Amino acid sequence: MKNRIRLIITTVLPLLFLASCYNGKLYKAHVEYEKMNYMKAAGQYEKLLEVKDNSRLYARIADSYRRSNLLDKSVVWYKKAVDAGTAHDDDFYYYAQVLKSLNQYDESKKMFDTYLKKNASDESARMQRNSIDSLEKYKAGEEFWEIRHLCFNENYSNFSPVFFDKGIAFCSDRNDGGLVSDWNGKPYLNLYHALFDEYQEPCKTHSLGSNLDGLYHEGPATFADGFKTIYFTRSVLDAKGKPKRNEKQENILAIYKGLFQGDNWQDLSMLSFCNDNYSFMHPAISSDQKTLYFVSDMPGGSGGFDLYVVKFDKGEWSMPLNLGNQINTRENEAFPTLFKSADNREWLYFSTTGRAGMGGMDVYFVEVTGGKVNGPVRHLPYPVNTTYDDFGLLWMEQGISGFISSSRANMNGNDNIYFFKKHLPKFYLDVTVLNKNTHEPVQDVAVTIAQMPGTRNYSGTTGIDGRFFTEVDSNSTFGLEAKKEMFFKGFSTSSTMGLRYSDTIPVTVLIEPIIINKAIRLDNIYYDYDKWDIRPDAAIELDKLVLVMKENPEINIELSSHTDSRGRDKYNMTLSQKRAQSAVDYIISRGIDASRIYAKGYGESKLLNHCGNNVKCSEEDHQLNRRTEFKVVRISQ
Repeated sequence: MKNRIRLIITTVLPLLFLASCYNGKLYKAHVEYEKMNYMKAAGQYEKLLEVKDNSRLYARIADSYRRSNLLDKSVVWYKKAVDAGTAHDDDFYYYAQVLKSLNQYDESKKMFDTYLKKNASDESARMQRNSIDSLEKYKAGEEFWEIRHLCFNENYSNFSPVFFDKGIAFCSDRNDGGLVSDWNGKPYLNLYHALFDEYQEPCKTHSLGSNLDGLYHEGPATFADGFKTIYFTRSVLDAKGKPKRNEKQENILAIYKGLFQGDNWQDLSMLSFCNDNYSFMHPAISSDQKTLYFVSDMPGGSGGFDLYVVKFDKGEWSMPLNLGNQINTRENEAFPTLFKSADNREWLYFSTTGRAGMGGMDVYFVEVTGGKVNGPVRHLPYPVNTTYDDFGLLWMEQGISGFISSSRANMNGNDNIYFFKKHLPKFYLDVTVLNKNTHEPVQDVAVTIAQMPGTRNYSGTTGIDGRFFTEVDSNSTFGLEAKKEMFFKGFSTSSTMGLRYSDTIPVTVLIEPIIINKAIRLDNIYYDYDKWDIRPDAAIELDKLVLVMKENPEINIELSSHTDSRGRDKYNMTLSQKRAQSAVDYIISRGIDASRIYAKGYGESKLLNHCGNNVKCSEEDHQLNRRTEFKVVRISQ
């Protein structure tokens, strides 16, 4: 009996000790997770799994890696949680987001569908799921964009660039000797400055100022007063100089102001609307310096972090105002920046995971006026936005070039700053002017190209090969005119509407030589029997001559009418004169100066074949002689 008791004691007590030890370590891991020390928590959870498999920890590890931006590790543990049946609703939601960011679209849709079966009213999740089917649409036009990784990124996180003193200021964890954040196991953020080189590339970096080099997080920032005033995010410290935490054990951030005096930043102070209970961060100040946009998790918002605005009036900041559901979602909105366009409109750019974007945080923009949203929220195109986190946009030229912070192509959890530029397709018109009669090239022709819509014109002169070459705008229609002495003007049209890729568009313009006293037949001019009234079908043809005369205001013409040989000669002469005069009167009525045109009836005196008086001919032969012609008789100088 005593031996059995000893056996039980020697067997059970070590197990109880091991269980107690395991539970103690599990508790510590949970504490690190709740304190948002995600890298520490993930490491401790994984060590516990080496001792004892516990599928309920899979989702915790996945979430820790997701929050640390290590998506390739996060996706592995989410799958384990789903396969083990220990994933909860929110796990499916975030797993779907991670899969989308990693371009695993089919699996992402399955996870969104699983989540939506129990959360059908979650419109944000539904939009994100449906947007997967539109990703190809988002990527249309990607070939026009240049994306370049900045030289100073190296192995650090760098993000949120803003213009500062002939370069950019930005956030970075490149402080290798500084304290390390338990959130992601990397140094706390500080603010740095990189000057533009001769190629407008920021490369060499240095601290933005020693007074801004705190032990904990500094940045992002925004500047005013010609870079003499800074508003920046900073960790709030307690009485012991440690980061202050709220009731959720989250580090509290606040917005501070500083003035540049001498050679450093002075008078650093927290803005009046901030408090110790919630975070206030990511400031962006308007061009008139009277409106400040920022991010906060204060109560009364739409979700996690929302965008807010305050105004500066009579020496103090107003109470924060939430920008509302048109901007804010159940997810986090963050990293606002402002840009004032050439037409004096102000645009607010921000990032969120709560809209139907490409995946991760996407950048959106909306017009704002005096702190109020003015118009719809719009999404920036790929590859400014990607399936990864994209945020902290800085335009150099709106819609064309700038800088973007992104976690793209970076599986170590770092965010980097990229330069981007849109290379718009180029279009050219290759104009060839030919002699209408010989189809030979015509030299020294003045070519004018009128852009429609718009008032922009392009002009030049053809060379010995009859060609004129010029670059033209996209999405436009063009009217071409070719002009040379002793030639009728030639016209043509061309278009770049709807063209996506650079192209050279050939255009041929025919111009006809003007030969003095050479008759030119006007087809389809018919009269009723024994009449000289202008019929509607004849008016259509005469309008063409009106156009020629308007296009060539220097020409003076004779308009003649001819009959066949049937009927008396005198009668035919009189009838042809009346018909010619009716045609001239019509042309004058259409705006042609009477001094530039006269009528001449030739009767049957200028037959074109053998069908004279008393000669038997077919109707077709007689028709050849019945005609209306014009000829240029003089060129005005």
